Amino acid sequence: MEKNTYLATELINMYCKCENLVDARNVFDKICERNKFLWTTMIGGYVRRGYNEEVLDLYYQMRGDGLQPDHFIFPKALKACANLGDLQQGMEIHDHIIKSGFHSNVHVANGLLDMYIKCRRIDYAHRVFDKMSQRDVVSWNMMISCNAQRSEVEEALKLFHQMQREGIRPNEITWNALISGYAQSGYGDEALKLFCEMQQSADAQPTVISWNAIIAGYAQNERYNEALNFFSQLYLAGVKPSSVSIACVLSACAHLAALQQGKEIHAYTIKSGLEHEVLVGNALIDVYAKCAVLDDARKVFDEIPERDVLSWNTMTAGYSQSDQADEAIKLYHEMQQLGVEPNIITWNGMIVGNAKNGHGEEALRLFQEMQLVGKMPDSITISSGLSACAQLAALQVGKELHAYAIKSRLESQSAVGSALVTMYSDCGQIENARIVFDNMSQRDLFSWNAMISGYAQNGYGDHALKLLQHMQMAGIKPNSVTMVSVLPACGQLATLQPGYGMHGRGKDAVKLFWQMQQAGMKPDQITFTCLLSACSHAGLVGKGWQVFESMSKDHHIIPGDEHYACMVDLLGRAGRLDKVQEFIKKMPLEPSIELWGAFLGACRIHCNVELGQHAAYHLFQIEPQNAANYVLLSNIYAAAGMWDNVANVRKMMKDRGFKKPPGYSQVEVNKRVHSFLVGDISHPEIEEIYATLKDLGDQIKKAGYVPDTNFVLHDIEKQEKEDVLCGHSEKLAIAFGLMKTKPGTPLRIIKNLRICGDCHTSTKFISKIADRDIIVRDVNRFHHFIEGTCSCGDYW
Repeated sequence: MEKNTYLATELINMYCKCENLVDARNVFDKICERNKFLWTTMIGGYVRRGYNEEVLDLYYQMRGDGLQPDHFIFPKALKACANLGDLQQGMEIHDHIIKSGFHSNVHVANGLLDMYIKCRRIDYAHRVFDKMSQRDVVSWNMMISCNAQRSEVEEALKLFHQMQREGIRPNEITWNALISGYAQSGYGDEALKLFCEMQQSADAQPTVISWNAIIAGYAQNERYNEALNFFSQLYLAGVKPSSVSIACVLSACAHLAALQQGKEIHAYTIKSGLEHEVLVGNALIDVYAKCAVLDDARKVFDEIPERDVLSWNTMTAGYSQSDQADEAIKLYHEMQQLGVEPNIITWNGMIVGNAKNGHGEEALRLFQEMQLVGKMPDSITISSGLSACAQLAALQVGKELHAYAIKSRLESQSAVGSALVTMYSDCGQIENARIVFDNMSQRDLFSWNAMISGYAQNGYGDHALKLLQHMQMAGIKPNSVTMVSVLPACGQLATLQPGYGMHGRGKDAVKLFWQMQQAGMKPDQITFTCLLSACSHAGLVGKGWQVFESMSKDHHIIPGDEHYACMVDLLGRAGRLDKVQEFIKKMPLEPSIELWGAFLGACRIHCNVELGQHAAYHLFQIEPQNAANYVLLSNIYAAAGMWDNVANVRKMMKDRGFKKPPGYSQVEVNKRVHSFLVGDISHPEIEEIYATLKDLGDQIKKAGYVPDTNFVLHDIEKQEKEDVLCGHSEKLAIAFGLMKTKPGTPLRIIKNLRICGDCHTSTKFISKIADRDIIVRDVNRFHHFIEGTCSCGDYW
């Protein structure tokens, strides 16, 4: 056989077709005199199996044996270089091709195009293409596809027209490449136009790949309803959807939370036998997870016969984002036990989910665990970790993440930069937030919004306004989120800045509203919600009425539930409860939960029992399971000294199984977040904390502080009430912070409820006698206590 080249070639060919390359190579190595056909057969076998390094070894061995590669061998060697992304060897082979004179062969030239494109040297590919003496449809398709995939759609279209002028008729690959390029680049209308032209073409007709390109383009560019509509057209046209079609349209369903459509498509996949394909299964899991139907998502997950890592990641992320962290962790461990290696996406899903659901401590714990197992955080991980730090006001941990971002060169990414701005802002470090913002090489809309929002939250309304102007000068068009951030800031300028009168600059909100319109931006419902909220916080009742009436009169926007709720809040905060009743009676809409909630809150502020009962009655009818409404009514009774009524409400809550959410405060000390409940005795240093509080209490009483026992919601003696006030969670957190930090160090406290009036007053005194800046972030806003004053001006 060593001398029978024909028999050896047939054996090698047979072994290669049977994918038995070991025996094929054994036969090949035993042949003493190997011709080009033998080399071509063996190299071809390696190419088909993707053994790229072996292909190149044989290529150089062939040249070493004195044989000249030809137009069959060169394309195979170039394909191996393309698959390996080995530009250096590809260019070396290109040099061999030129010297051997095969550069004019169209198949060899196409191999060069493919190699340069896959090695991302598009400029070299263009040079080869321009010098080709002969170009076939494959040549044109590669260049059109290359430009289309890189979103160079105009160049792709130019080549498309040029190929037709040169007499090359486009085939379905040409059309699909062009349609896909336009669709994925966000030019959906142009892609659809090309699709229609393809339908009229004599050369090719749309296939399922053509339809998929449009559906995927719509879904990727957030035109989800159009993706659903086009999928319906595909079905009506009698085209059988592929697994890619199903996955693309399910992606649109997931983003729209379109559960019913998702279920209908699920039913189709069962009928067509596609439900067990992993691509379809993963998309179904995503739909059910985003629609918070976790049982159905898990059922689909369990029924996928061969799950990939994306299946596990999608299910894990679904649990995390639906606030089922325990199930996510359980699935993570199950994943490991089955030998599936978690990747960065697995970790990000769990970290993002916990951060999104307010579980900052768990998000940071997972972040640390991820590093311990050797996984390197990416920009998503860092952004989510910073979000968790922002929730907890964990400044020291946030600074460590900032340092890591700098070290790993992630700080320049806009998502990380925006997260840093938010973290520093939420920790009350607005100066550091601005430094990060100013150092960002590229700022997107999220970055500007984060900085404007930071100024607004920290009481720098004038800075927010200036930054909005700079944003517009930089050519960044504000969106509704920008206005959400800046309009309330303007309304609060009267109360946030020391030295300004109560209403001195409240009109800036309205002023900015006109600036917005002059910039060509049309106000929408969100804009008016923000503007009315701004008027409410600044006490601008008259301006609020003008804005409300202008909605329908001047802007042809019909006020919705949220606008009526804002008006009730505006009037209620100002003590105009009689006007609120009249306003509600004349409403053309049925009063919403938010409206009655605002009314009940106003009754609590002004201690109006009768109207509070009226508002609470309506809330009990609309949402009987919301414990917060019962708590608010109980507080109204307590403030009025109606202890029998308080007992009745509490009994009602107990009978119905309702529990009042516990109030807690958190403070970060030495990179650890400490939490305190009302009357907490669980902390290991609690005796020292209460001793510190007693000492503080004595000092601030000497300075003029008088405990406001109206905020004790229990029928007990006055001294007992003062003792209860001493145990409020924010006071415990402040005392601990003073104990554990150096003099002059600012304290940052997070409170999950609204800070009570007595704690607000006492903290002002503490900030003065302890000479500390104390920043309290409650459920509504920031309070900066400095030298005995608060940034809110005692109006919150």
